[in-house]
Amino acid sequence: NYNVGSWTITPSGVTVSNGDSISYVTGTLTVNAKGLTVSGFAASGKTYDGTTAATISSNGSLSGVVGSDSVSLNSGGASATFDNANVGTTHTVTGSGLALSGTDAGNYTLSSQPTATNVTISVRGLTITASNVNGTYGTSAANTLNGSTGFTESGLVGGQTVGSVTLGTNATSSTSGNYNANTGGNPASWTITPSAATGGTF
Repeated sequence: NYNVGSWTITPSGVTVSNGDSISYVTGTLTVNAKGLTVSGFAASGKTYDGTTAATISSNGSLSGVVGSDSVSLNSGGASATFDNANVGTTHTVTGSGLALSGTDAGNYTLSSQPTATNVTISVRGLTITASNVNGTYGTSAANTLNGSTGFTESGLVGGQTVGSVTLGTNATSSTSGNYNANTGGNPASWTITPSAATGGTF
């Protein structure tokens, strides 16, 4: 097949018998690049990480190559992104940087970067741990459970935060309303249980 480009068409070879003069005027042959598509492109699901970065699991293959032309999919600079960073099962992942290579690559163009559909971003686990509280019976230190500061968290990404949690305890109270000391008791200390995380940006 003719390669892509603008080529000169040159007429010639007309035979006359009456002595007429013949002028030949050239024309132009324009061969446009053939568009190729990528089939079989795929991306891996991931656990929520606050970004749209995606991992390509299959670059796919070219569709539309003419005959035995030498043209292949070059994935050396390829990357991919999710349509958004949120948890879900119907995300579209779009590739970028895929290109053509091979002896006949100049006769083709990649019609568009490929996409993969229904890719999943799964929920990320978040752990809230109540901070230990120590104090002498009857003091503020022994009676205060601070839901704004009395905990730590792990599993957050991208600078996200937890505003506060509810802190409960199995500690019993004395007649004066203070948490009882549990010296030598069973258990030896009371349990603080976090729940109902709220606020912040998570």
